[in-house]
Amino acid sequence: ENFEKELDGAIQQLDAGVDLDDLLEEIGGAGGDEAALLAAYQRLEALARVQSPAVLHGWVVDGKVVPPVCSALCKVESARQAAGPLARTLNIIYQNIVATDATPEELSAFSEQLVRHTENGKAMLKILQVEDADAQTHGLALLSRVYPTTSALLGRHLLSDPASIAALMQILQSAGSLPWADEAA
Repeated sequence: ENFEKELDGAIQQLDAGVDLDDLLEEIGGAGGDEAALLAAYQRLEALARVQSPAVLHGWVVDGKVVPPVCSALCKVESARQAAGPLARTLNIIYQNIVATDATPEELSAFSEQLVRHTENGKAMLKILQVEDADAQTHGLALLSRVYPTTSALLGRHLLSDPASIAALMQILQSAGSLPWADEAA
């Protein structure tokens, strides 16, 4: 029985790896096409939702997902729709690596990958400026998760930008009294 579980887990990882490789290729090839990126990010979100925490943990440790998906976001002029599924996906990944009892170094690696591959955090602004209110809250939750380990870079690049501050204020104002933080956390 234990062998069967391990075999099922190995097969799931292989299947997820094949699907992920295809998706990452599609994301990398989207260029500046927001519609293509949106479709690919939506499929990535769906794929991430059905993976075990161990698989998602491997995606981060191997540096396989965060760098290419964030780099692709930087290539799009406006990502007001495409960044929504990405914000949710990155939160799913973060929550699942926490569930695997990730080391502080692994959590820090996630934050550093995210900031390093978003032009020192500048593309985080795109995640915060999505049209979807749910995705905005996920973007804000994501920012709150990565800020402790990347505060110097984010403070210098993202939080010194008036557009970033305006986006943060808009999110806080539109959230009102909704329990958005609990939903995104």
